[in-house]
Amino acid sequence: MPGHLRSLGITSSKGTTLRQLLDGAGPTLRLLTGAQFSGRRIRGSHVSDLGHPARYLLPGELVLTNGLWLDRVSADDWVAEVAAIGTVAVVFGLSSEHTSTPQMLVSACRSRRLPLLEAAEDASFVELTSRIVLADGDPATVARRQLDQHRRVRELVREGGDRQALVAFLHRETNLDLGLYGVDGRPLAVLGRPAPDSALGKAIRLALGRSLPADIGNDYSAFDVPGSAVGSLMVVAKPLSSIDDEDRAIIEQVATFAAVQDEREQAENASRVALLSEVVASLWADEITDNVLAYRLSSLGLEANRDHVFIATALSLADLSAAVRTCDASWVVARLHDWSVALVPAGQDERLGNLRTTLRELRGAGPVGFGSPGLGSIGLRRSLVEAVGGCLLWGLHDSATSSRTVSYASLIKLVPPQMTRAFAESVLGPVRAWDEKHHTELMTTLECFIRHDGHLQVTATELRIHQNTLRFRLDRIAQLSGRSFDSIQHRVDLIIALNSFG
Repeated sequence: MPGHLRSLGITSSKGTTLRQLLDGAGPTLRLLTGAQFSGRRIRGSHVSDLGHPARYLLPGELVLTNGLWLDRVSADDWVAEVAAIGTVAVVFGLSSEHTSTPQMLVSACRSRRLPLLEAAEDASFVELTSRIVLADGDPATVARRQLDQHRRVRELVREGGDRQALVAFLHRETNLDLGLYGVDGRPLAVLGRPAPDSALGKAIRLALGRSLPADIGNDYSAFDVPGSAVGSLMVVAKPLSSIDDEDRAIIEQVATFAAVQDEREQAENASRVALLSEVVASLWADEITDNVLAYRLSSLGLEANRDHVFIATALSLADLSAAVRTCDASWVVARLHDWSVALVPAGQDERLGNLRTTLRELRGAGPVGFGSPGLGSIGLRRSLVEAVGGCLLWGLHDSATSSRTVSYASLIKLVPPQMTRAFAESVLGPVRAWDEKHHTELMTTLECFIRHDGHLQVTATELRIHQNTLRFRLDRIAQLSGRSFDSIQHRVDLIIALNSFG
């Protein structure tokens, strides 16, 4: 219904009082109780017809109601609840159901010393509340506005509001041009002036380095979206120094709630990560056929008849995932032992180059390995081995670390585990069997001897045996394994076999 409220015309920085509201509203609003409290200042407003509205109210608010709760809750209980919160006054709106203010509500407000105002049937709550001027700079008012914003954002998220709804809410509250972007540069929800590529690129780099909020250009700033992993970021068409505290607070608040959308996407992506992890483990162990591989790649949304490249890094899975998303959100990541790996389509030199640069910027002193393009189980396994091998041997081709020692153990890790176990069993299987049958300690003796670089005295001392006893045990190990300790090559066989039993 159209309202007939006159403009209050109040410009005082102290805010609107109940008396000023009454005077400005004229005959459409009259005071029923609490005239002695008409000087109270209004610090907010809330419209509610709930039977128990207290949990949604803030102190100093003007509560407006049509009394739809009267058939469920007594007027005395309802007034007691809102008065206890510190409500400044109650406005009861007349309607066809209640053509006059119920006397029991009047009595309850009078006994609780709570002002009660009656709004005519043609008075609009929306127009009435929109004409209330809040005190400028009042900390309580600012806090109340922020709490109210927080409450409305929570309701928006709870009702399933998406990124577009969150950005629209933020745009209404701040009147700023802003948007949510993925770390691959995709605009997820943008209102107003979009971020230029140069500013967005800087924002993405800072987001990956966990260095937001920050200015990203003369007229732009960016905020991170907190979460378990970097999924998106907020860009505002205004420098940080020009964003006031209230706007910054609501921006950071909405950015936090935007993480809900990131978490939903991450949950959807978890199944793809698990599936690729199975594929990677099977390729590494050389236990997958071309047909099964093609089916699983198809399930991942990848083309089985197209060359792909494996990338391995010491980064965490979350960091690799974030870096990969900067190039293409459809690329898949997984975990293999100590390494995080990504499987990406070949033939995308520019994107792969960007990813290589990003990884090198993030890794610091850590290794990154790139495999060559591969097709099918054989080709993809080769690419995977090359990528992990590049990580294991990365120091060999780095002039800054060329003096780094690379152990044979790094090479062994490139061999499928079933092959190393088979080798270990062929060399030391008879030795272990002898220990089990005769309750001896030949394997323990070998491990100690190798750990002490073949020093008889040191080994015998640790084992608390005579050197002659140690020599006897070593002779038995040589006999059972077919390897002589006098041969360097045979010693290497024994070392590799022992390590492969792990």
